[in-house]
Amino acid sequence: MNHVQWVQQYYFAISSHSGLLRTAEHTNYKSIAGQPKVNWIGYTTWSLSLDELMSLVNHIPTYIKVDVDGGESDVVDGMTALLQRPELKSVLIEVNDQTRAGVIAKFNAAGFRQSFQSEPRGDAMQRTTNIIFQRHRAD
Repeated sequence: MNHVQWVQQYYFAISSHSGLLRTAEHTNYKSIAGQPKVNWIGYTTWSLSLDELMSLVNHIPTYIKVDVDGGESDVVDGMTALLQRPELKSVLIEVNDQTRAGVIAKFNAAGFRQSFQSEPRGDAMQRTTNIIFQRHRAD
């Protein structure tokens, strides 16, 4: 397709806390010669919470997208200070049926409200929904 022969990957995890994290994920190599279209790789990587990362880089985003395939609750647990910052206007997060209610409750408790929700997609075992939360302004 684009004739890429080699790709360097960097693995960094966002979670509820800092430390080493063992994980696995699928990697799509459909555009790399000699690699199978999809394979699974396991690795150990360093993990930080979003609160810790924002402190390290000294930057507060206005918008965040979270797509972590099942780890949404951990990511949200690690962004409690960030959710209190007025600079953060909205968050788009993909949730599954198991994480949905808890994630919604955490955003609502932090003063965010749903402004959009996609139709669920996927089969019953892996159904996901995208939700956009916006900071709620008291009138």
